[in-house]
Formats: sequence, C-alpha cells, structure tokens
Amino acid sequence: MSSITIYRDVSKKVNLPGAKFGLTRNLTLSDPSIFNFYDNLIDGPNKSEWQNFHRFNVTVSQTFLRETLALKQFSTSNITTMVKLVFMTDKEQNIFIDVIQTGG
Repeated sequence: MSSITIYRDVSKKVNLPGAKFGLTRNLTLSDPSIFNFYDNLIDGPNKSEWQNFHRFNVTVSQTFLRETLALKQFSTSNITTMVKLVFMTDKEQNIFIDVIQTGG
C-alpha cells in the first residue's frame, strides 16, 4: 500500500520558499462536503465526550436594629462532570484516500 506524500515533504523536494527551515505546514482537510467534521469525529463511534455543569447558590440575610446590624449566610455548590471515552489512541486518526479507486 502506498500513501500520498504529505505537503511538508513535497515542499522540501520542490524547494518552496521557507521549506528548508521548516516554515511550511501540512495542509488539512477543510472542506465539509468531503468529511463533515462539524458533526462527526474522525474517531467515529470509538470516542465520546460530554460535560455537565450544575451550580446552586443560596443566600439568606436578616437585618436588626433598624438595619444597623446585618447577618448574612450564603452557600455555593458547584458540580462539574467531564467524561471522555476513548477506545483507540487519538494520536493516529487518519483519513486515507485510495486514488486508484477514486479515479485519480
């Protein structure tokens, strides 16, 4: 199986400006008509993430002696739940294109 050479390597071979100093970046898939990255993770069903936040505040105050003395009691509670399930390592997720099958 052969793969497509990444842009950074091609830029070095054809001597693009700044390539020999590592100033080029790899091109990324930025067309959602090819892969809908807004609604789908590249990991597919192997990864899930969600977060839950709950906050509860209570304040009770009472004044005495024609509002010259005041007593105030307050309580705050924060509950945060963050869950990330990963069944495969997220360091090597890729989309491979078979250019022979797609007519390239």
